[in-house]
Amino acid sequence: SFTIHCKSGAKRRYITRHLQAALLVIISFRSLAPSHCRYVFNTLFKHRPDARFTEPHNHRKRHCLIRIGNLGNIYFFVNPTPPLSLSFSFPNPVMVRCLPFFISLAAATNLYATHYDGNIYSLSLDDENSLSVTSSLKSCGDGPSWLTFDSSTRTMYCSDHAGNASMNGLLTSYSVDRNGRLTELAHTVDVGAAVHSVIYGGKHGREKYLAVAHYGGSALSTFALPLRSDKKPLEVFRYKMSQPGIKPRQDSPHPHQVILDPTGGFILVPDLGADQVRVYAIDLHSGHLNVCPSLNYTAGSGPRHGLFWKSNPSDSVTMLYTVSELSGHFHAFVVSYLSSGCLAFKETQSFVPYPGGKLPAAGTPAELRMAGNSLYASIRFDQGFAPNDSMSTMACSSNGTVSFSQITSAYGTIPRTFAINKKGTLVAIGDQASSNVAIVKRDPRGGTLGDLVANLQVGQPGQASNSSSGLSSIIWEEDVEFVEQSSHACVSAICMFACLLFAICWFVCYRLSIV
Repeated sequence: SFTIHCKSGAKRRYITRHLQAALLVIISFRSLAPSHCRYVFNTLFKHRPDARFTEPHNHRKRHCLIRIGNLGNIYFFVNPTPPLSLSFSFPNPVMVRCLPFFISLAAATNLYATHYDGNIYSLSLDDENSLSVTSSLKSCGDGPSWLTFDSSTRTMYCSDHAGNASMNGLLTSYSVDRNGRLTELAHTVDVGAAVHSVIYGGKHGREKYLAVAHYGGSALSTFALPLRSDKKPLEVFRYKMSQPGIKPRQDSPHPHQVILDPTGGFILVPDLGADQVRVYAIDLHSGHLNVCPSLNYTAGSGPRHGLFWKSNPSDSVTMLYTVSELSGHFHAFVVSYLSSGCLAFKETQSFVPYPGGKLPAAGTPAELRMAGNSLYASIRFDQGFAPNDSMSTMACSSNGTVSFSQITSAYGTIPRTFAINKKGTLVAIGDQASSNVAIVKRDPRGGTLGDLVANLQVGQPGQASNSSSGLSSIIWEEDVEFVEQSSHACVSAICMFACLLFAICWFVCYRLSIV
């Protein structure tokens, strides 16, 4: 963190314009050094013959100075404690106070990866696409399997893969600081073998709850947030089957994910073992879940992951897309919201998202994600880019129809998990067996996946034959797994309108200040 002091003369316009650019450059560095100040000077001010760069030091603090003739000085100080503080000496106070609202601060991006070695790894991707491990934390039980980040409270929730239907695991919460460091807040006993979680909201979006899917525990559990040590689950739904399924991995129910619908009113749980997606209506007053009729699949399908899609918020058509691990198929359903308070589904498509419509003998789809009008499924064990596995890209039309587009390299083996950044420009692929995080370019317009921009080994490699080894999940810090209720959405819209009005006022004040 640092403080900037800017002393200007009458020509404030030049300083204002270049100060914004200076902030964009300097904040991209995780720590400030004179070399960084020199980079700002060379990038923005070297063309001016009256610009000078100096590196004065004293016994209290290190700072550097950019002097711009008679326009003024820009000081960059090292400040040992956050948060970032900015102070300017422009005569117009309105312009000064408003300036930070209209400066986009480019900074190193934090990611987090869980590994079955028992660690949560904090990663940093800088503006030059250099990926590094900044810290690791031995926590979240014996086998951290999934992370869910609540950006509104900067709280991370970690699920533990250890345990089974009769042996418990752990659920742990952490505070997340701006440098990506995690500090444990609380942990409590949960059903064993957790693999996925999602945050959902109560009445008016004021209460929050966490729903956790337990693959080996054959259960779904929910917790009221914030999590407190030794807090008991709000509810636990334990699943049983009258007889095993037709595939070897269908000996018992295996819920693999928790999906929140676009309204925030329903939770879906794909159950690989039972060949169904379980459906629950959320009681917005209490956070409790009410059982609805399930969506059933053909025997041996093994639904694993899914997501909802709407072409726009006002569109009446809602789609559910899923991938089935055992059959290798992608499924599309039209979703109807019934007056009974439950959901109905009509299947519109089923195909294998792979060239020729057929997977290699061992190939299986794993995770499903969407950005814009493109869908992506990670494909494990296909070795489509030997020795690496693949990523499948699909295109979604305006009416919800999906078509296969291409496969690209996963840049590692067994891509169990992947995540797309909010800008839609990068995809982080978590390859389980090779235990690496590969950052791949994404075209936000066409949706195609491009070149590898960063690749990092995280922890020790796993074994293809051992599903409880290697990298288990990857998440961008900016990920938000919480859908607010309609009342909160209205508040957000009002805030956006207020910000727009504020921007107009700032622009008018700024123009008047330079006349």
